[in-house]
Amino acid sequence: MQSIWPCNGVRKAAAKALVDWLQGDQTGANCLSLAIMGTLNSNAKEEPIEFLEVNCFINTQPPGAYSDVSDGKIGILNYILVSRELQSYLIEAQVYQH
Repeated sequence: MQSIWPCNGVRKAAAKALVDWLQGDQTGANCLSLAIMGTLNSNAKEEPIEFLEVNCFINTQPPGAYSDVSDGKIGILNYILVSRELQSYLIEAQVYQH
C-alpha cells in the first residue's frame, strides 16, 4: 500500500537504511538476534513496514492490534519486529496503546 503522505519515500529509505545497518554487523558481535522496537510512523500495510517484513523482520503484533487512533481510524504505529533468530525466544508481545 502506498501512503498518502508525501514523505513515504523518505520513510521507505529510512527502513532500507535501518535494515542495511542492522545486517551490516556494525558492532562486530556477529549477532543475528535483532529487534526493532518503537514508533515507526507507518501503518502495517504501508511500504516501509512491508519492506522490513520482506527483509526478514517479523511483526509480532497480535491480530487486530492497534496502537493509534486518529480521526476515528485505528492503526499501528508502534512495533516490535524481530529477526527469525530472535523469534524463537519471544514469549509474548503486547501493544502499547496511548
